[in-house]
Amino acid sequence: MDATAAATDSAAQGGTSQPSAAKADDILVVDNLVKRFETQDGVLTAVDRMSLTVAPGEFVSVIG
Repeated sequence: MDATAAATDSAAQGGTSQPSAAKADDILVVDNLVKRFETQDGVLTAVDRMSLTVAPGEFVSVIG
């Protein structure tokens, strides 16, 4: 498990997520992304503290 996955796993288990250190060759680094939507029924949290790193040659898809 890389540092980003470990931080995300820790946050999912109630720990605190620390931003990962970006490497020079990373093409995308997202740390602690949160997305909330206001609805008629209140606030809907679609993404809560998601972190990911994409290196050259990797493919990532986030669907939801």
